[in-house]
Amino acid sequence: MSFERDNQRRAGSVGASTSRELATPGKRTLTQDLAPMSAVQKSTPDAASTVASAGSSSTGEQALETTVPFTATIQHAPNDSSESPGGERGPADGAPLRIAEMSGPEAHKETRTPDALSAAFTYLPATTRGGVAMGAGEFGNTQGSVKHFSNVVITPGSGKFTITAELKQTVKWDTRATKGPAGQDNVASDTDPALTKTSYPQVAKDLTPDMSDLKGRPPRTKFWSKDLTEKHELYHVKDFVDIAKKGAGDAEKWLGGQTAAKKADVPALLDRAWTNQIFNVWDKFTDPPAVEERAYSDGAPSYKARADSIQAKGDKGDYK
Repeated sequence: MSFERDNQRRAGSVGASTSRELATPGKRTLTQDLAPMSAVQKSTPDAASTVASAGSSSTGEQALETTVPFTATIQHAPNDSSESPGGERGPADGAPLRIAEMSGPEAHKETRTPDALSAAFTYLPATTRGGVAMGAGEFGNTQGSVKHFSNVVITPGSGKFTITAELKQTVKWDTRATKGPAGQDNVASDTDPALTKTSYPQVAKDLTPDMSDLKGRPPRTKFWSKDLTEKHELYHVKDFVDIAKKGAGDAEKWLGGQTAAKKADVPALLDRAWTNQIFNVWDKFTDPPAVEERAYSDGAPSYKARADSIQAKGDKGDYK
């Protein structure tokens, strides 16, 4: 994957990502064409461990793009062409340099795998539910993108260049509306009406996390839990946002250690900061299988608790 990215980065090609499922049921992988790195996009779908036919999905509002403010300072390195012998900058280098949208490598990426889960996400303005098309076998899907810096202002100062910019991020997610991708019935709790003395053993089995499959993906062959799928997708949302915000901070720190002889040299440093501190880190962190293993591992206790409770109640004869 890195080989493809490096070649396309040098070529400056533009492409769209695709994802495919391996022949082994439930084991999914990702292939992609990476465009110039002006944006990074990925999605983490929630697919069944057993491949099934496509079903309906819930609908919602379109995702809104969120802006993360970005500020950095670069030391001004003297240069004969930009400074007088007395150390004063020439008039051409005194005005701010404004760039509406940084151009550079762009990537679109989607990660398609199985289901549900996660912790509360505090950066809500960055996320929107809806606008996600479900593929065959998917219970839910999360898509995220990070764009190259925009609204860049590079201002010369006394011995430094001050940079302000925006790092824009969009994250959207959704789950199936009611039925699973193969018509699986939703089981919302251990008192769900779908639970009977004949159905509960299968429900407990379907909701028990398989720790050998992505560190906790449940089988969900006939039954699923929408609320736990939502938790899974929200874990992905938090993953996408947290790593992008960290990358912005790391880029600011790296730029603070750089120098430039003139303001025209700064955009190249911004490109390097975007590529090395944001794009490469965000891209690797959100790659499968690790991105799914983190989410399933986080959700495994919730699935196990529900499955165990259902099994215990059924064994006691609580279901009719």
